[in-house]
Amino acid sequence: MQTTFLNLLKCPPEDKSKAIRVLNLWQKNNVFPPEVIQPLFDLVNPNHPIHKEQCNVVFTLGYFYRHILGGSSGGEGCLQEAAGSPCGIGAGIGGSIRMPSFFNGVFGHKPSKGIVSNEGQFPNAEIEDQHKLLGPMCRLAQDLRPMLEVLTCKHADQLDLKHKVDISKLKVYYMEGDGG
Repeated sequence: MQTTFLNLLKCPPEDKSKAIRVLNLWQKNNVFPPEVIQPLFDLVNPNHPIHKEQCNVVFTLGYFYRHILGGSSGGEGCLQEAAGSPCGIGAGIGGSIRMPSFFNGVFGHKPSKGIVSNEGQFPNAEIEDQHKLLGPMCRLAQDLRPMLEVLTCKHADQLDLKHKVDISKLKVYYMEGDGG
């Protein structure tokens, strides 16, 4: 699937209609669930906001120079992808930790409100604190937990990071469509 995403990002404009035709067939025949198909449609749609940064000729992925970084923490994601640092901190407003992590092939976590302090964040975003969150970005998944333990400091007691999670007991909620 990762190869599919990378190829769709590089897809020449004249081949976009072919990619859309294949995605429509996949969608019609339920080859993949909608939450997998929709991001693929977004990648071949040249008007989707995801492509706004693609014209940036200065900042690119470390090894994939034709790809985008994926958001405001894209530089941090690129640094992780290029092994320039073992871990870093991303600022999340919307998908600004998760999307750059995804586009750069690294791991990011946007914690719940109030878990990681925003004190000292610069620049100070002009929006409500519930949307302005800081979180770890790491090259390896196993580095997320210790990084989050460091970032939570005085709020660490609100989390149970030392125990394994029984994934079979997790409840997963999703929304079909974008709510619009």
